[in-house]
Amino acid sequence: MYLKYINFKYLFIAVVLFLGQGCFSNINHNYFDHPGGLHSEKQLNKMRLIIFEEPGTQAYNRLIDQAKKLLSSIPQPMANYNVPYFYWNKKTPSPVKDKLSKDAFAAYTLALAYQLEKNESKSSYADKAIEILNAWADTNRRITGFDGDLTACYCGVPMVHAAELLTNYQNWFQQDREDFKKWLSNTLLKSAHRIKRKNDNHGCWGLYTSLACNHYLDNTVEFQKDIALLEVKISKMIDRKGELPSENKRTNSGMWYTYFALCPLTCSSSIATNATGKDYFNYTSEDGKSLKSALDALFNYCEDPDSWPYEKPTGLTGIFYNTFNPSADYIKKPRPDSWPGNLYEVMLSYYHEEEWNQWLRSHRPINGGRGWIWPTLTKLAQVPEKN
Repeated sequence: MYLKYINFKYLFIAVVLFLGQGCFSNINHNYFDHPGGLHSEKQLNKMRLIIFEEPGTQAYNRLIDQAKKLLSSIPQPMANYNVPYFYWNKKTPSPVKDKLSKDAFAAYTLALAYQLEKNESKSSYADKAIEILNAWADTNRRITGFDGDLTACYCGVPMVHAAELLTNYQNWFQQDREDFKKWLSNTLLKSAHRIKRKNDNHGCWGLYTSLACNHYLDNTVEFQKDIALLEVKISKMIDRKGELPSENKRTNSGMWYTYFALCPLTCSSSIATNATGKDYFNYTSEDGKSLKSALDALFNYCEDPDSWPYEKPTGLTGIFYNTFNPSADYIKKPRPDSWPGNLYEVMLSYYHEEEWNQWLRSHRPINGGRGWIWPTLTKLAQVPEKN
């Protein structure tokens, strides 16, 4: 008899919220654990164990040696990060891009060393990493140029992971933390948003950077949107053979660009898996696409790079085609001690393919690259926890 007093508008909203809560019932209640993102606390604990046996010991020693050298480095931020189009002048690498790349690598390496080092001196690594993060947060205000957004994402995202790894370091003062978050929100994240919906390697790096930033910033709404976009990318970018047609267009550089797209896709999957508890490494889209199929397809060419079928056009047709799909003048071939060795080293943790292991075995510890910077240290730490 009280039905007439019910405001049906609010009843409808309550029902929607209740159903919406059910849609995310599989998500870890500690949605944004810090440290977290690419490396959860449980995974860091595993890293602390694997450094006592080879090849983990050698990889750890390399990390610490590098961190010690980086203590004397000087941050090189700039107010306007401006990077021109790479293929307009391939012979002159952008010094601006190199500065961000080196600083981000340094911050991440130092922060990881802080987490894994046992001696009291480890605080010096954290202090130096914070100096780098503070310098960019205080100085950089714009990201411009044809390749500005893309390079800012793939060069700069290790800074976000460094910040995650420094979450429990008390000497990073609250105001400096807030300033760094403002820099992420107002600068780096905007670059990620401008490119993350592209269905190519640009979009993959934009999405990865967006996921990392939104995780660190505790932005639940945008993080959920990014996870939905990750599922879309797996479906749209990978074909039924496991190849990435958008990257195959780059002919001589197609194998490298496939690797360049799969690195951020797998890093995004690590962040999504750690945060939600859903295993995105074994996620299959409704149309049967998966990361595993793409890794298998690329590995076929790792074993037999001469079978790569995508030739660079020549003549007048080639001039037009190569303008829109630029590539190297020669076929870029994969090697286990270079790319995509770092990718497959970490992916072994999820897929346990013995062929991949044999390809990499004699080259450990594996050199890092874009996305997975210290792969031998992190490979055994990446196995997702079962619910």
